[in-house]
Amino acid sequence: MNEAPASRTAEQSDQAEVDPFAGFPPARTLSLSRRAKILILLALAAGGILYLYMKFIAGDDGNQATPKKTVEGFFQAAVDKDAKEMVSYLLFTPGETMDGRDKETMVQNWEKMFEQQPAGTGIHDFEVVIVHEAEDTATVVSKVEVGAEEMQTGEVSYKLKKVEGKWFIDFFG
Repeated sequence: MNEAPASRTAEQSDQAEVDPFAGFPPARTLSLSRRAKILILLALAAGGILYLYMKFIAGDDGNQATPKKTVEGFFQAAVDKDAKEMVSYLLFTPGETMDGRDKETMVQNWEKMFEQQPAGTGIHDFEVVIVHEAEDTATVVSKVEVGAEEMQTGEVSYKLKKVEGKWFIDFFG
């Protein structure tokens, strides 16, 4: 009689090695009605649509959502030597461009400048130090590190304007 329980224990231990849930009662499954499943899917779809609306239409405007993000995006484009990206942060008002230059001319000039720069020169690091924001205008002061072998640090101040929910550097104003 003592052998039967011992053999069960051996069988149970062999089964436990194969099935980690051996010895536990079977799990209960929850069945949802077709209507409940449809309501859950509709709620998830509505949440997804709301998220996309807030992300791309009404909410965060990416790198130009705040004055700080705008200046940081501009300097990061300068570090990356991406003239087109740099120009995208500038406010262009007809008749107010510097020396009559338009976006394309500025991109071309900055691209030439980047090509002619010796390796290791240009902006190496930047940090936004002060942000003064008042409704649709702002002033941002940044600390910028430039140079090749000897790094020089200086502060640059930019005036920004908010146009249609996005901040732009008023380079010409």
